[in-house]
Amino acid sequence: MGIFTRTFNYSFLIAGVLVSLGAVLFGMNYVLIKNKAKKTDLQIEVYEYGTGYGYRIFSEEEILIQQNFIPALEDKRPFCDREEADRIASYVVQKIRQGSNPAISLSELRELKISFNCAE
Repeated sequence: MGIFTRTFNYSFLIAGVLVSLGAVLFGMNYVLIKNKAKKTDLQIEVYEYGTGYGYRIFSEEEILIQQNFIPALEDKRPFCDREEADRIASYVVQKIRQGSNPAISLSELRELKISFNCAE
């Protein structure tokens, strides 16, 4: 019975160390990416996609975000025009530099006057 207890406790100890190590590595990776985005110039590229536009955000040569569709909408619709795609991309860059979550909500789309239905 004593051997089983020692083996069982060591298993939990090893599992706990591995989980802790994973959490530390994940956290360090997040901080490195966040700091890299703050310290480097972020570039925006707006491009034609289907019947509308999308955008990419680069840090140096690396694509951080590629957005083919208007975020936060249930269906997949590209931005109606180049200016709207650029407006959202610029807002996302601002959020990244502030260390905020770069996700966009419906209310932010409305505040930034993004069209949901393009005139055809």
